[in-house]
Amino acid sequence: MCLVCVDLRSESVGAIRESEGFVVNILSSDQEELSRRFASKLPDKFEGVAYQDGPATSAPILDGVLAWIECKVKEMVPGGDHLIVVGEIQDGTANEGTPLVYFRSQYRQLG
Repeated sequence: MCLVCVDLRSESVGAIRESEGFVVNILSSDQEELSRRFASKLPDKFEGVAYQDGPATSAPILDGVLAWIECKVKEMVPGGDHLIVVGEIQDGTANEGTPLVYFRSQYRQLG
């Protein structure tokens, strides 16, 4: 199982509700620009971003990520200004490398 909390103002909420699936893309330490892009208010965050459809849910798996976890939604629960989404893991992979870390409002390196 995989749990994610999605801001209710995010466009992702509608996509997750409609598709009943999601992918957690874990970025590598050299993908800070991609992280900033998806954290922005750009109208089309996927424009110019290479990705593949997940085999189980068709949710986007970003090319070149360190790891990804594809899930089918099992439960959605309101949680304040977020939606708590519990997913059953369907597929995933992990590659060698260093993850991108965002902690206390800054990108950081694992020591």
